[in-house]
Amino acid sequence: MKAVKRTYAVELVIGAAVAVVWCGCASVPMKPRTDPAAVSSPQRISDSELRQSRDAQSRAYGYYLQGLISEQANQLDAAIDGYQRALRADPRAGIVEIKLGAAYFRKGDFPRALVILEKAAGAEPQNIAVRQLLAIVQVTMGRMPAAIATYESILAVDPHNQQAMVSLADLYLVNREPEKAVMLYERLAARKDASPNIYFNLGMLYSQLRRYDAAIENLERTISLDARHVEAYMALGMVYELKKEAQKSRQAYEQAILTNPDNPVAYFRLGQVYAEKGEFSAALEQFQHVIAINPRIPDVYIEIAQIHLKQKKYDAAVEVLEKGQEACKDPARFFLFLGVANSLRENYTAAEDYFQKAIAAAAGSDLPFFYLGALYDKQGKREAAKEYFYKALEINPHNADACNYLGYMYAEAGVNLEEAVDLIERALEVEPENGAYLDSLGWAYYKKGDIKAAISVLKEALKISNSDEIMEHYDIVV
Repeated sequence: MKAVKRTYAVELVIGAAVAVVWCGCASVPMKPRTDPAAVSSPQRISDSELRQSRDAQSRAYGYYLQGLISEQANQLDAAIDGYQRALRADPRAGIVEIKLGAAYFRKGDFPRALVILEKAAGAEPQNIAVRQLLAIVQVTMGRMPAAIATYESILAVDPHNQQAMVSLADLYLVNREPEKAVMLYERLAARKDASPNIYFNLGMLYSQLRRYDAAIENLERTISLDARHVEAYMALGMVYELKKEAQKSRQAYEQAILTNPDNPVAYFRLGQVYAEKGEFSAALEQFQHVIAINPRIPDVYIEIAQIHLKQKKYDAAVEVLEKGQEACKDPARFFLFLGVANSLRENYTAAEDYFQKAIAAAAGSDLPFFYLGALYDKQGKREAAKEYFYKALEINPHNADACNYLGYMYAEAGVNLEEAVDLIERALEVEPENGAYLDSLGWAYYKKGDIKAAISVLKEALKISNSDEIMEHYDIVV
């Protein structure tokens, strides 16, 4: 789930700010910037000086029009040349400076656009359009703190500027300041003309902050204003999933499907909800809808395969994964899962081959190493298994399954028992309420001869899971 639905604020501001700069002044005569010193100290201007000033403005305006015509024809180099000539003829022509910055921006010459627009913004601090364009250039160049400061300066001049608030909220999120983003969206939501998307974005922000009730309130407000807001139904379903309210999550996804029956993501999420509850037939039905709409979504084949694996239909799992490879034209995406499926159906040669392919295809991933280690352990190849578990942990020291598996291997063999305890405790730091990990720790304590600790930990494991293996270990220990 994406933390926050993009409002495309930057793109919107480009359209608005640049449109003002590009088009809004084509028929308006250029006005020179006011020189404050000249206002406070008026001097008599001679007829000759007045004529020269008028001539300069006339030449500047001619070059300016040439620049406009060239820019409208998308001849940016010619436009830039025209604007530069206009500025040389009349350096006080502020609008020309702005247009020159916008032209450089359109050309992709962001450093020059930045210099010119910073100068223009300093000369005309009340010109909102210039500052909006300046902020866009700053964002494009990755100067987020400067862009934040520019948008904040816009709001200091125009506190109700919606575009600036939305864009600034987005930047606060990038800058990992979600609470500031929430404050801006709350201001926007308080407006009488607040759009459904304002409430939607606010709901998504609250979801990111794990304030789920506030998220639900704003998403429902979105739907009350726009009953066909599919994204709001989808987000509502995801928030209810996070709250472990499967029935409400299911209802939200079903409403999303009613609103847009061609939305494969809604069927996919609904299928996952059914699968999580163990309602596999209903889940498979939803996943088939996904394939009917778009057969090139790899994850849907993987979800179907996982259901088959839970049902111990290993051949069916392999078959659907191979179909996914063919349909998606992305064989590497399926190597790991084909390795797991073949391992479970005891085709160890095929499983090893797929895990090796996964290692080659997914450089930097710890999972293929872990699963290959588990495969070697299953075959009794303990030294090879240890080698690959350690390789997995080199890549990801927090791989809890690898820590637990390796620790339990040592405990079973009665060797390296201190390291066994340390490894399993590392796994429990990641998943402190994992019954299997607690069982491994209890068994390691038992092998060390610490019976009291073993009994205590195994009792905790039994509170979480009463699996046969935990019961067997507990009976042995007591």
